[in-house]
Amino acid sequence: NLSISSNDENDHDISGGEVSTTSSEPWANALQLSLNSSKFHFDSTKCADSIAIVSSASSPGVTANQRATKVWGTVLSTACFPPKSGIHRWAIKLEKCERGHVFVGVATSSASTKTYVGGDKHGWGLIGTQALWHDRNKIRSDYGSIFRSGATIVMTLDTNVGTLRFGLWKEAAGAESGPL
Repeated sequence: NLSISSNDENDHDISGGEVSTTSSEPWANALQLSLNSSKFHFDSTKCADSIAIVSSASSPGVTANQRATKVWGTVLSTACFPPKSGIHRWAIKLEKCERGHVFVGVATSSASTKTYVGGDKHGWGLIGTQALWHDRNKIRSDYGSIFRSGATIVMTLDTNVGTLRFGLWKEAAGAESGPL
């Protein structure tokens, strides 16, 4: 499952893919991830209390907004990538991320939504300050590039060999995180 985590409602505005949704709610543009609605939806049953899933009639469940500060939370997608199902690639654009306090990554459906992605044994996450996390352990603190406002993060999951790559759009090959 695709996952996203944040702990600061004032630090992030994330979007990607073909659909972008806005809201009149005061917290709505704080953390936002939007993807192709025909292929991707956030799972409302696998979403932290600190994150709201926003839907419209034409785009159900494709935007997630962080609505609390100083608390980590994760929202999982309904998209699943079974083992040995090939290579899957997607991009996430950070519209606003001044300090890099946002995680992107992958997780199984067993991952906790009450922590960041990579905050338990069921996920791998990369924070915008270059740290790679798994099972609440910092695996590396110099991983890839720092990402901030305007960055597009490309994630490549190879389920055939069990690797995950993160990279910025300009360096789409990315770096490998190791076995999953």
